[in-house]
Amino acid sequence: MDTLPLETAQRIFELACTDGGATGHALSLVSKDFRAIARKTRFHSVALVASPRRLQAFVTLYEHECDAARGDKPHIRHLHVAFPRIPPPNSRGPSTRGPGRSLSPRRRATTTVADPEPTPSASVAAVSTVSTSTAELIPIPRRLQPLVGEDAPVMLRSRRQPADEDSEEPDPAASPEYLHAAETLFRLATPDLITLAVQCGFSAGGDLVLPAIHSPFPRLRELAFVGISDIRTLLSPQLVAADGAPQPVLFPAVTHLSLAPPGRHWRRDPSLAFWSAAAPRVRHLSVADAEGWAGNLAAAVGVRVRWEPLPRLPPSARRARRPVRESDEPPPPPTWPSVRRLLLQPGPGPIGARCGNAWEYHNAQVEVLTQIQRGAEGAGVDVVLLPAPKVLRCLPDFYVSVRSGWLARVEDEDDAVGCWAAM
Repeated sequence: MDTLPLETAQRIFELACTDGGATGHALSLVSKDFRAIARKTRFHSVALVASPRRLQAFVTLYEHECDAARGDKPHIRHLHVAFPRIPPPNSRGPSTRGPGRSLSPRRRATTTVADPEPTPSASVAAVSTVSTSTAELIPIPRRLQPLVGEDAPVMLRSRRQPADEDSEEPDPAASPEYLHAAETLFRLATPDLITLAVQCGFSAGGDLVLPAIHSPFPRLRELAFVGISDIRTLLSPQLVAADGAPQPVLFPAVTHLSLAPPGRHWRRDPSLAFWSAAAPRVRHLSVADAEGWAGNLAAAVGVRVRWEPLPRLPPSARRARRPVRESDEPPPPPTWPSVRRLLLQPGPGPIGARCGNAWEYHNAQVEVLTQIQRGAEGAGVDVVLLPAPKVLRCLPDFYVSVRSGWLARVEDEDDAVGCWAAM
């Protein structure tokens, strides 16, 4: 190390720090000299589970390292951050009191999600938000242990008595301090990010009312939003016009965009009109639970489909009737003309027997996706329709799949890895 040029050593460290923070943390512990050399690159990739304590601890550390008096700023190039669900203020109550709280005040033993073991990317010792003296550890399934590593979510079953139904404890993730920490994280990281994955929750996703983003991402090339019901709840008010459109362009350089809505229970528009304006250069678009947004997806790539609602007919007549038929009219102009690759995956379908009105409706929606795949050929858009998952993903599966896909893209940006391998 005495003869190796500093720039060469830093480049080597940068190529090594692509695992979400473990290598950067290890390098900083070797010696004072290694810590000084690795300072600029130790935060090259960061995977952060943003519990209130862990988020504040990491932001305090990173803000200290970014102090101009300490020299050049260490850049975060790749960031995966998993936030807890934060519902709107008027919907918060005893059953949604933040991470580590019981899901229902009437239940004596409830399943909750605790923070993972302290992630090396945070480079600090964080304390779990749930005391082990009042909770019972449930081990991660054996089949997932090789993938999970040390920083995957741990399931706890609380043994505490539930709080009184009429009392409400403050949600630490909905506090002004938590919002300020999230704002600081994005303020420091936004100018330098190349890849970003934002996840809400570990199982079902939902609302994430956290307006922490205040400026566009000038260098960001790859973006994933997972489990978030509406991206606009993450944006400060000045970034959203009165009609709901972005102002200005938020992701001018993004070419790869992956959207995974919370699921069938949230049936909200993934705001493709908003996204086409916020990220006008997207070439690769991936959408999960895509059957619910088939009409907007068809319009995005300029494919005309016609949806005919199922009438109130006897089952035999409904089965004989084709719910979707292709139109002979010329295709409309695409609303998102930059998209050249479209990766679609339908949801697992209704729970229960594979029959009845719910399944007929689901199958009709999937048929629309098939129409989009056929019609996009003439428009020069490559559409890949993935098979639907057989079951809803469990808590560890969901976190691991998102994080592993992000890591694959950090280590190799070729389109044959990560979620784009199917293309």
